[in-house]
Amino acid sequence: MTTPDTDFNGWQNWETCNVAESLTTNYPLYCIAQGYTRYRTPYLSLRADLAKTFNFLKTKDGADLWDDVLDIDALDDMLREL
Repeated sequence: MTTPDTDFNGWQNWETCNVAESLTTNYPLYCIAQGYTRYRTPYLSLRADLAKTFNFLKTKDGADLWDDVLDIDALDDMLREL
């Protein structure tokens, strides 16, 4: 019996992994994200501004930046380390 693939490069799920990868591998998004490293809630602030300013709601792979399954704490930690 095989177990389902649960390896998302250390992230909790595919959605969180995909959002994190989009924010760190897409150079314009990465540059924008760097401005949020000192925010109290970096990911939530970044997400709101991306939606409001650029109508950016999903990654190119279809991961929703507003999905309830996203690990917000992990995304905050990732952004603080940029």
